[in-house]
Amino acid sequence: MLNEQRVTVPTIESLMNIISNFKEYKIDTNLDPEIEFGVISKNEQSGFSCMMTPDHALFSIDILNAKDEVLIRILIEILDRYNLETDRLNEDIRICYNNRIAEMQTDYERYWVIYRFDEEDDMVLVRYRAFVNE
Repeated sequence: MLNEQRVTVPTIESLMNIISNFKEYKIDTNLDPEIEFGVISKNEQSGFSCMMTPDHALFSIDILNAKDEVLIRILIEILDRYNLETDRLNEDIRICYNNRIAEMQTDYERYWVIYRFDEEDDMVLVRYRAFVNE
């Protein structure tokens, strides 16, 4: 059994509330937070998009301009709303981006998180994968 029951899917209004504190950032309101979400800032030329599996065992997040600290703070707040572990997320993204690391991993209680630097697109790719409980 997967740890899906611990994931809490926020409403789009809840996500919009997070973004309301950051005027230059916009959330894609056309997306269903049950399966995807995205944030963009044209001024900062940054953003992220996330797609997830229906059972919430995998969150696939692509971050453009990972050095944008405000963007990463928004991402952490959104992932907190989903009840995902984020204790090392900011530091891990920074390490991966600054050092152009091909792949690194952090294990949390319920998920392991893989970080990859995509040289071609100058992006950090983050993948949350749920541990499977027998």
